[in-house]
Amino acid sequence: MLEVGVLRVNVTNREAWFADSPLELTAMEFDLLEMLVRAAGRVVSREEITAALFEREATPYDRFLDVHISHLRKKLEGGHSLIRTVRGVGYVFTGTS
Repeated sequence: MLEVGVLRVNVTNREAWFADSPLELTAMEFDLLEMLVRAAGRVVSREEITAALFEREATPYDRFLDVHISHLRKKLEGGHSLIRTVRGVGYVFTGTS
């Protein structure tokens, strides 16, 4: 079980809860959330995420990751910024708004 703030992620059962409410995540959203939560507080580069989750190199014109991050933010945040963009580098899961 991974816990950061009000977010809990059960890696074994592939379930996640935000403030005790279950999250309905796609497989890719879950994998992305798990990766970010495991690295909470550390910037994870776009290249690192793309290589791990999409099994290929990132290109400057890739929008796949941005779309998944956007969907994940909507499901998680309710107006808060738990996943922050580090412009030109990647993303960091802060666990706080």
